[in-house]
Amino acid sequence: MSVLGPGELAERLADLPLAVEAWETRIGEIPVRGYYGGRPRPTGEVRLTGRGRTGRGENVDWTPEDQRRFEAVCREVLPAAVPRSGIAVGEVGLRLRAAGLEPHHRAAIEAAAVELGLGQASTDLSALSGRARRPVRFCRSIGRAEVEAHGPLAAVEALLAARPAARLTLDSPPAGLSPGPWA
Repeated sequence: MSVLGPGELAERLADLPLAVEAWETRIGEIPVRGYYGGRPRPTGEVRLTGRGRTGRGENVDWTPEDQRRFEAVCREVLPAAVPRSGIAVGEVGLRLRAAGLEPHHRAAIEAAAVELGLGQASTDLSALSGRARRPVRFCRSIGRAEVEAHGPLAAVEALLAARPAARLTLDSPPAGLSPGPWA
């Protein structure tokens, strides 16, 4: 198999067939050091299962209320968007877009569909793309609490001082960051 580019890989993923026997959502909290206000981080997960495989996707909403809303959206949308059989991963994405789901809700469900489709096809991204496996690199998220306590530049500088090779992402408040602290 030749090495696929991003567009070709997306097409192959979209064509993966799904057999979904059940779906469920789980919402809760997980402890994350430095998370906003020292509280546990709300989390929501959707699981699609079928033919002995499970696909998972995490919803990244900020609040427990938003996670409950994600759970309600799944109850409303998943029965039509993810039928028991005869659908491909790409069709799930199209149905979710047509239903007007928020991007992060859609991403969680699509991630579960991709993982399930890969598992049911007994393949993975490396095999599907024709690329050799390589180590995964993770990104450190700088939490809102760190940004609010010290400002964004100080939070980034502190992380890079401790771990110069760190890759990072910055979690911003729902209203966004003002440009002032970055000057």
